[in-house]
Amino acid sequence: MSKLQFPDVSGEGLTTEAVLDGAVLTVRLRGVADQGTAAAMAVATGAMNGEAVRLDVKTVVVDLRGLEFMSSSCVKSFVTWLAALQEKGSSAEYVVKFVLDQDYPWQHRTVDALRRLAPDIVSVEG
Repeated sequence: MSKLQFPDVSGEGLTTEAVLDGAVLTVRLRGVADQGTAAAMAVATGAMNGEAVRLDVKTVVVDLRGLEFMSSSCVKSFVTWLAALQEKGSSAEYVVKFVLDQDYPWQHRTVDALRRLAPDIVSVEG
């Protein structure tokens, strides 16, 4: 399998870390995803999709446990990504699993809306 090529989108309070383990791509988000990091979040979600397809992974895990806040402008990047996946239906190349922190109620509300947008693609842990 090819080497992971995930761009460094860290900065302005947001850091990302991507790890490839077999057929699972895990991306950990930490810090604050606000208006100032919206462009970085768009790059990150684009990279999640691009690397998942390129490396033929079966699952993309988005670990939000270290993310304190996400603005609507950053949520939009996830909506765009997941809506495109959902349009593919059963031909989608992979599924997305969000890992949440119980201490951040906003994560549950936000990811529940994302799960409803793409019920065939999204699952939630935490």
